[in-house]
Order: sequence, then structure tokens, then C-alpha cells
Amino acid sequence: MKVFIKLLLSFLPWILFYLLPLHTVAQLKVAITALLLLSIITGYRDLKRGFILPWCTLLFFTFIFFGIVVFDLKILAVYMSILVNSVLATLALGSLAVGKPFTLQYARLEVAKDKWQNPVFIFVNQVLTFVWGMSFLFNLILNILRNVYPYPHSILATLSNASTLGAIFFTVWFPKWYQKRIQKKHQHQ
Repeated sequence: MKVFIKLLLSFLPWILFYLLPLHTVAQLKVAITALLLLSIITGYRDLKRGFILPWCTLLFFTFIFFGIVVFDLKILAVYMSILVNSVLATLALGSLAVGKPFTLQYARLEVAKDKWQNPVFIFVNQVLTFVWGMSFLFNLILNILRNVYPYPHSILATLSNASTLGAIFFTVWFPKWYQKRIQKKHQHQ
């Protein structure tokens, strides 16, 4: 559970960015500035460790800080939801593609070093990273559709929230379930 909380803390700037009511450009600029600072504060230790999620978070909020706050590029604000989900999907699926699932960095904080190469441990983190990547990709598609077709915002928000909550639930449930499955399999052999 500590790993989940640590991972949730790493996502905190992204979560707040989604939840904050940002109706004006001024509100957006204040939020971006605050979230850039928050990404440094909440990610400081993990930035020093070289964790990919806090680095992507810092780079993203730095990019939009300069783009929106400094250079007033309103186009970034128009396509912000697409940009956010593109970055998060690329982070998750890219880390998986290069063989370094981002969830593995957090899981290693609670697992003895001698188990880091365990195939079950690696597989569980590959699956978790894949599920998060698919959730981000699904949300990206929803946001692209929102810009192309006039779907009611409430439908897209419900689908997006369901996708994210599903990934959260899966992250909590799957490692325990899979471990029990493996144990039962070994007992029957």
C-alpha cells in the first residue's frame, strides 16, 4: 500500500491539474505555476533517484509554464487535455517499450533487492504499467473525440473518470491477486 500512496503522491500535480476549476487564463497560469512548484516539492527525492514519472512531470509543467505563463501561447490551453494525456500515455507505454516500466521504480522501494529480478515481480509491474498506459491512451482518444465531435462533456468525463478509477482499482487489486494465483499454482504442482 505504501507503493500505491507513493505513486499517487507522484501523480498529485497531474491529479490537481485535472481537478482544479480552471475557467480563465489567469486561473490556469496560477495553477501551472503552483503545480510546477508542487512537482519539485513532491518529486524532490524521486527526481534525485532518477525516477521517470517525476522527471516527466517536472518537464511537462516547466514546458507549459514557459508556453502559457511566459509566452502566453493560448493554443496550449486549448489542447491541454490532449497534451496531458499524450505525455502520460507516452510515459507509461514508452517506459514499458524500453523495458523499464515506471511502476517498477516505485515497487522496488518496498521489495528486497534480491527480488528485483524475479519474473513475477517484473511481470506484475509490466502489467500495471500497461494498464495505466491504456487508461491514458483511452483518455487521449476521448479528448481528441471531444475536439472533433460535440459529445456532451459529462459523458466524456464519466468515461475518463471510469478509466482512471479502473486503473487505480487494478493497481491495488492485481498484485495481490496475481501473487495468490502463483502460490496456488505452486501448491497444486
